[in-house]
Amino acid sequence: MVELLIRKGAEEAFLAAYRDASQHVLAVGCRTLRLVRSSSDPRRFLVIGEWDSVDDPSAVFQGSDGFVRWREAVSEFFAEPPFVDQGVQLHCETVPVSPDGPASADRAEEAGAADQPAAANVTTAATTFADN
Repeated sequence: MVELLIRKGAEEAFLAAYRDASQHVLAVGCRTLRLVRSSSDPRRFLVIGEWDSVDDPSAVFQGSDGFVRWREAVSEFFAEPPFVDQGVQLHCETVPVSPDGPASADRAEEAGAADQPAAANVTTAATTFADN
């Protein structure tokens, strides 16, 4: 997980650069990459990358050309050094959506969705974007 504070007025340019540069993260083994924007501070973003192991962001990504390209593309928008942390997903639930709208809890249980565990081998880990 990486928390980013973007320079005032540069948010839209950051989003455009992020969209283009995120391919570099995905190309080196990141399973999913999420960008979440704060609803209370539109300059604050959270990047969540899901990797096969906690070590992958540092062992695989940080030593790659993809890391250099990603950082070059987005770091100019940082208002301060990113806050980097790591975590492991403990629980995840989703409710299936049908063409008729969100499924009720009863229908989700009938479909077995409530009993589906989170992917056991997916670790949510930080991707470090600051200079070392």
